[in-house]
Amino acid sequence: MKITIIHGQNHKGSTYHLAHSLAEKIGGNITEFFLPKDFGEFCVGCTACFMDSENKCPHYEKLSPITRAMDEADVIILASPVYVMHASGAMKAFLDHYGYRFMVHRPEERMFSKQGVVISTAAGSGTKGANKDMADSLFWWGVGKVYKHGTAVFETSWERVSEKKKQSEDKKLSALAQKIKARNGRVKPGIKTKMFFGVMRIMQKNGFNKADMDHWKAKGWTEKNRPWKKNGFMIIEIEYYKGDILLLGKRRSQDQLQKELEEVEKIYNKNEDNFIEFLCKKYVWVMIDKTENPEYTYDRDIGKLVANKY
Repeated sequence: MKITIIHGQNHKGSTYHLAHSLAEKIGGNITEFFLPKDFGEFCVGCTACFMDSENKCPHYEKLSPITRAMDEADVIILASPVYVMHASGAMKAFLDHYGYRFMVHRPEERMFSKQGVVISTAAGSGTKGANKDMADSLFWWGVGKVYKHGTAVFETSWERVSEKKKQSEDKKLSALAQKIKARNGRVKPGIKTKMFFGVMRIMQKNGFNKADMDHWKAKGWTEKNRPWKKNGFMIIEIEYYKGDILLLGKRRSQDQLQKELEEVEKIYNKNEDNFIEFLCKKYVWVMIDKTENPEYTYDRDIGKLVANKY
């Protein structure tokens, strides 16, 4: 798994330790950025990003490495200590630059299949407000599943946090990491996200902003396509004695798919054992090696096609 952490502070205090610990428990490739060291610009309110194009933002080039890292990640972690009951100013300034990615404008479709985590710590109160500041952006970006973890550590230094508190947090983070790993590759947004997306879809059919309208129409979202679906394509798994194989092809019904598989079983060359090759050629499937969750699994031993539920 790829994990990108955006730290809303430069120092490595309580919030940093919890965020980094969670990433390590999830496991995989971890990329970290510290604010304002890695990005400290303020949005100037020029509106160029959502009225025209994000690359017209005066800070586009400087922000690009973080944007790419988030787009490539499976999990995005936003972490900030509590500053006067909210997320840090550096985190707020960073998030302000992604207004164009809100569902009302031009959301990035990969966000809908990602998991996001917001983490905040405080010496006392305020984690609820800080987490809301960050979770709001993740929601409006379309992130499929968002978790919140806030805790009062009753100290201003991680070194002085009690061992009992550290052990308690370690246990909670371990449980959270297990949830995230279990959902990896099969994340879909909840009803609230789908509802707001539906409202935005209606607006974008006759919107006021050409850049946004063009984006939605190009993605097919004003018609039948949805960012959390495979947009006209599907993935199936063939359970095969040579090893399970994933195939990508155009979407069809379960009945149609079953008929195609049965037809190939009848006519493929058993001497050459070319079932997969024949299936791909006749019905236009492509073998893929990415780790994906297939919609259907076909067991060749019993000739049964089963719809998977995640």
